[in-house]
Amino acid sequence: MIAVLPLAIISMTALPFDNRTASGETHNASGKCEQITAHVDLCSLPPNWQQVPSENPYAVRQFHSDNDFFAQVLIENAGEEQGLTLKGATDSILAGMERQPSASEFVVLMRGTNPAYNFNSEVVLFSVKLDGIPFVYAETIIVGAKHNIQFVTWRIASEPTVDDRAAHLEFGNSFQMLSSF
Repeated sequence: MIAVLPLAIISMTALPFDNRTASGETHNASGKCEQITAHVDLCSLPPNWQQVPSENPYAVRQFHSDNDFFAQVLIENAGEEQGLTLKGATDSILAGMERQPSASEFVVLMRGTNPAYNFNSEVVLFSVKLDGIPFVYAETIIVGAKHNIQFVTWRIASEPTVDDRAAHLEFGNSFQMLSSF
């Protein structure tokens, strides 16, 4: 059973990914974006994030920040045309994490809908121990007609802080998405 707890320290809702910096300017001021998939462009990765190898076949890219956050962009070929809903995608992701053989102490700390790139999305914040190591994850899930896209940030930690929100927002705002996927 997935437990959902209220979280007063951090609110992941009102995290609209819109390709803007903390000061409100667009990351893509130069007009130069790198197309990483047919659906997502990387426009301005903050200097403290570097691309690193990933063993996840669904991860289009994986990154690491100099303040010990990791991040991935995942794209799966399942969307609304295949019957996938935003709630169904989020439930499946959470259940999959909870069922991992090495997972223990899985707790959903926050879950809510949120706009991302002008699409409906859901944001979840959860903690889990994997092989006894504590992690905090923040994930934004977007379901399109043919695909679902996930922006995931995580770090080794027992409890979330405002840094989790800031890192997730900074990472997500480094991208821009096509109007349909």
